Amino acid sequence: PWIGEIPEEWDLKQLRRFAQICNGADAKEVTNANGQYPVIGSGGIFGQSSEFIYDKPSVLLGRKGTIDRPIYVDTPFWVVDTMFFTKINTNTYIKFFYYLCTSIPFGLYEYGSAVPSMTQRDLNEIIFPSPTLSEQQHIADYLDAKCAEIDHSMELVRQGIDKLKEYKKSVITEAVTKGLDPDVPMKASGVPWIGEIPVPWKCVPLKRLVTNVKTGSTPKGAEEKYYAENGIKWFTPADFTTFPFLKDSVKKLSDLGKKEVKIFPKVSILLIGIGATMGKVALSRCQCSANQQINCIQCRNDLLPLFLTFYLSTISDYLFKCGKFTTLPILNQEETKNIYIPCPFVPEQRRIASYLEAKCAEIDTLISQKQTLLDKLVEYKKSLIFECVTGKREVAA
Repeated sequence: PWIGEIPEEWDLKQLRRFAQICNGADAKEVTNANGQYPVIGSGGIFGQSSEFIYDKPSVLLGRKGTIDRPIYVDTPFWVVDTMFFTKINTNTYIKFFYYLCTSIPFGLYEYGSAVPSMTQRDLNEIIFPSPTLSEQQHIADYLDAKCAEIDHSMELVRQGIDKLKEYKKSVITEAVTKGLDPDVPMKASGVPWIGEIPVPWKCVPLKRLVTNVKTGSTPKGAEEKYYAENGIKWFTPADFTTFPFLKDSVKKLSDLGKKEVKIFPKVSILLIGIGATMGKVALSRCQCSANQQINCIQCRNDLLPLFLTFYLSTISDYLFKCGKFTTLPILNQEETKNIYIPCPFVPEQRRIASYLEAKCAEIDTLISQKQTLLDKLVEYKKSLIFECVTGKREVAA
């Protein structure tokens, strides 16, 4: 059903008629930083090997975890044991087979809820449309050219998004450390990584401007009784998807759950203090809670929470340097309190925060427009491949 109609002269064949599926292997014994062969997992190359598992062009397919991203490789390689590699049959043009594999609706075939998985048997039984070998090559050559054009367009859009994100960060940094008046006299802040600040401003540790820095908490166990669909928001790092304000949380606490954790008041700044996203920050405008990866900051009257949120968003690199490193980087309460902040008087803070809120909204709109374009290009590429490998789009000779 997922293939639909195909040209009358085409056949239907199981995947095993196109290629032989083989198991990858553990790479521990062959991993060598000076090795000449790539070690490939579902995310691509992540190391080097002194040996290869196969030395001919192949299509790699996921066995566990990331199963929906086939990889084409045309040099000798080693593939890990969470992946399959394929030995291509003589009646198969490999790039056509690769494009076929990218069109597999993996959701129909995967098993396992926690870790999506595929078996050799299920892969072998997948039915594909099969034109002649010469037509396979013709379609693959056409898709190589068209996909290269689309990939180039996608890369340009990604570069545009990255530039807008960098511009947004520079706008925020300039405003929260230099102010909005380009002609204001400047003075040394006394903090090397902050540099000069306007003369009327002060530069002080955060502990002189906040009433509390608290670490979040989690209900004991993962029992459903602690959570409710319409309860109080309980934020985790995964919820930090918007800036400068947090919008919603995946999990919410029931009345019973509220008794198990710390509850933070309205207008609290939440700062991730552990892990790969340490330094991410956003402002909660409602009463909320958070897990123990997050520090909650409450400001005194002489520090505007939104101003501090914007400032903290610019120093994530510095926060990593401040944090203690064990297995994961950690920024504790005391280290958070000792962060230095350039601080104008409240009216200036409010003017800067208002300016940045509006300016960031403009930039975010542009980023969103580019992201929409990128999503459309991704879908266009996917549909183009599907239409070509199933014969629904005629490929001119």
